[in-house]
Amino acid sequence: MDNPMSVRFEIRSPNPHTNTYLALAAIYQSMLDGIEYAVKSGKAASQLEKEFSKAPDEPADYLEKGRAYRSEEDVFEHFTQEKRNEFFGVPPRTVWENLRNLDKYPGKRAILEKGDVFNSVIINSFVKAASLQWLMELSERIIAEGHELVRSCVKCHGSGYTDYDEKLWLKIDGLRKYLAKDSLSSKSLFTRIKELIERHDYDAVSRLQLEMAEKIEELKKLYSLYKRNQLD
Repeated sequence: MDNPMSVRFEIRSPNPHTNTYLALAAIYQSMLDGIEYAVKSGKAASQLEKEFSKAPDEPADYLEKGRAYRSEEDVFEHFTQEKRNEFFGVPPRTVWENLRNLDKYPGKRAILEKGDVFNSVIINSFVKAASLQWLMELSERIIAEGHELVRSCVKCHGSGYTDYDEKLWLKIDGLRKYLAKDSLSSKSLFTRIKELIERHDYDAVSRLQLEMAEKIEELKKLYSLYKRNQLD
């Protein structure tokens, strides 16, 4: 305890695009709120530790019911993915899901706004900047890379093909067209996402981004199987 360098806190949630100043301010606001609770509750360290170690179904004075916060077990070895999600919650899957949480959890937003450290102007400016960056990344890089992937998945089985080759290719080609090929009667997933961006329907954009990620991953796996089955 006499060595100030013997203890450290490690925060892994920020990404490389994180604004360091906003992140540090939000982290300190959250820590101060917990410290304030610990001081005002009058609880001993052992009582606070017990609350922090609660089971998901146990209520607590400060922490949320319905989730756990720590475990003595190796959560990756002893818990399934389903159980980890149930115990510790599911992180936002897209930037938009993350931004929506500022409105979804007003109590947590109020913690950020204590002492006027954050206010509506700062928070709304952050949401706007993060949204613009997300949409640009999605339309200019992620969808562009998706187009390149679709074009690279070409039919390559020759006269010696098997029914397995043909079955895989039909699935692959169906995914390619669903992702990137427009027709007079239907629009591709890439086109629909771009049109929703133009209409500012970001809830729908977020949902289709998740679908796109799932379809692209499926395409990669199918094409890998298809290529491995070719003899030349």
